[in-house]
Amino acid sequence: MNKLKLLIGLCCSLLILAASFSACDSRQTGEAGIVPPTDSVLLPDTTADDSLFSEETEETSAAVDELFDDFIYSFMKNKKFQLSRIKFPLTQIENGKKTRTNRKAWKHNPLFSESDYYTMIFNDEASIENEKDTSLTEVCVEQIFTSEGKIKHHRFKKTSGHWQLVEIDTRHFATDANHDFLVFYSNFATDSVFQRQHTQNPLRFRTYDPDNFSNIDGLLDIEQWFAFRPELPSDNITNINYGAAMPETKQRILVISSQSAGMNCTLSFVRYGDTWRLVRFEN
Repeated sequence: MNKLKLLIGLCCSLLILAASFSACDSRQTGEAGIVPPTDSVLLPDTTADDSLFSEETEETSAAVDELFDDFIYSFMKNKKFQLSRIKFPLTQIENGKKTRTNRKAWKHNPLFSESDYYTMIFNDEASIENEKDTSLTEVCVEQIFTSEGKIKHHRFKKTSGHWQLVEIDTRHFATDANHDFLVFYSNFATDSVFQRQHTQNPLRFRTYDPDNFSNIDGLLDIEQWFAFRPELPSDNITNINYGAAMPETKQRILVISSQSAGMNCTLSFVRYGDTWRLVRFEN
């Protein structure tokens, strides 16, 4: 009987311990795919009209302004925090025409936090490290509407140690440094014949083996690519430009991440002549 009680007690302890680990995991994973900071303080409520923004101010990191990714997570998800980090009256430009939006007329902008995924475009592998740069003072979050041929630039500046939205500029593809690649990608994501013609065959492939804790490199033929390819966002994609001008290089790296952090893949494109070609897929 004593052995039975001991066995039951041990089982109960293991169940409680498992539940504890599960709760920790759920707290460590952010809703927006960008893991929110864990060392947090309560931000002051700076909302002028509580009837418009009645949500409680969320807890965010004391160092929320150190990395732009930490800041943008709170900016997208917290209405009161967003309102406190906009330079009013906010300048908005639509095809060259300027208007100004005051504080009371502002409507919360979730940016890409409500989408199933978000994307980022880099000109090479080294530029991916820019997102970890704490010395940045200017960053632009872009919403790219490929079917409409326009880009909405949300320009942020860091002043006196705090990030702030200072301007929204909406313009046509033709004025953007990524114009040529964006036109190509719009066709690549929506036209399977075009995609087949602009994919290297065989295609270099890399994946991670969790059993051996190592990367696996290999090759995919064109049919295997169509079997294993991820869902490619097409109509509405995003980009975060971490303050650097997009140079005229012959490479573009597209990173596709799900908001739940369940999927993250990288597509590498190289320009050949007057067009682009997918040359590597990493999952």
